[in-house]
Amino acid sequence: IDNDSPIMILNGNYIEYINVNSDETEINQRLIQNGAVAYTSSGQQISNITKQIRIGGTEKSSIKTNTLETYTITYTATDSYDRTISATRTVIITDKEAPIITVPKETTLHISELAGFNLREGVTAIDNYSQQVNIATNSTLTNMPGKYVITYTARDSSNNTSTEKRVIIVEDTFNKYYVNLDYIEST
Repeated sequence: IDNDSPIMILNGNYIEYINVNSDETEINQRLIQNGAVAYTSSGQQISNITKQIRIGGTEKSSIKTNTLETYTITYTATDSYDRTISATRTVIITDKEAPIITVPKETTLHISELAGFNLREGVTAIDNYSQQVNIATNSTLTNMPGKYVITYTARDSSNNTSTEKRVIIVEDTFNKYYVNLDYIEST
């Protein structure tokens, strides 16, 4: 151990997880421009810290948050005696945000409308990153009157999910308003 070597301190964590499509200006300011400080062994701050940003073996000029990538930032400082210190940070652009799913409110249908009814009509999902969001249902409607709870699950390309429930009431209005008579006496 060289007790006279400079000291490097990272501002933040060695591994930083950044949500996709986050504010690039803030991320670059925080992690690149102000990402580390260095001091000489006597405690004086070293003002010149070089930063090297890479994705794999390719050098980059800044962090872009519009795609899922893993960046490596290497901070290097050299004191006036040519003693050098380095520190490395990994920045992972990730998608942890679930899609937002919207379903129609409670719906009432007559049994005769079930044949042409589409469970996904009016159901939408949007995501912060994925262009394609898969929507699945876990239940179906039958020709029996009653109250059905349909659960919709939206899944994005990063496997984030969200669910919403919808109530569909199936009625047989003929039976609701009329009573079948077995016997009518007539004079």
